[in-house]
Amino acid sequence: MFESPRTHEENIEQVTSRHEQQQARRRSSQHSECQLQRINALEPARRIKSEAGVTEIWDENDEQFECAGVAVIRHTIQKRGLLLPAYTNTPKLVYVEQGRGIQGAVFPGCPETFQSSGQFSRDGSQSSEDQHQKVRQVREGDVVALPSGVADWFYNNGDSPLVLVQLLDTINPANQLDQDFRNFFLAGNPQRELQSQRSSYQRDQFEGQRGRQDED
Repeated sequence: MFESPRTHEENIEQVTSRHEQQQARRRSSQHSECQLQRINALEPARRIKSEAGVTEIWDENDEQFECAGVAVIRHTIQKRGLLLPAYTNTPKLVYVEQGRGIQGAVFPGCPETFQSSGQFSRDGSQSSEDQHQKVRQVREGDVVALPSGVADWFYNNGDSPLVLVQLLDTINPANQLDQDFRNFFLAGNPQRELQSQRSSYQRDQFEGQRGRQDED
């Protein structure tokens, strides 16, 4: 009826390990079935405007992206605009296509005692930095790699739009539910807009498929 804490932890680890192995086999099987004859340039499927810029999302259900196991998002942030803090359920690469800005990231498990060393400005005075997160300058051509679950944000402190292209690894074992990416915002309420856009796009896709079936 009862078991020791150690036995209980071992059972949880075994169940988790089996689940991860099943997910890996399923993803590997789907990936091996890809047989693309050519690669086509695609336009964004969804476009979301906000006060500080535009977010464009490509169709993650497209055969090319499903085969590669990735999703693609492009953010265009206007001068003095902020991309709200958020984290995803997948690892991602962020490529700075244009402009420059500031990027901050909060890593889970980072001790609250973490403190960045101060920097000295040109006039010799010491400037203070954020004490509990990694903050860095980014510019055109930079690539930022982030694990799943890491909250990050971008701020455009340049004179031109800051354009970021995000590549999300949807078949990574860290994405345990399915091959869809999910954004979790820590500020603001853009989830409603994103969900509305996704539902509208899926409805249009369904109507288009049903129309083709009726014609057949």
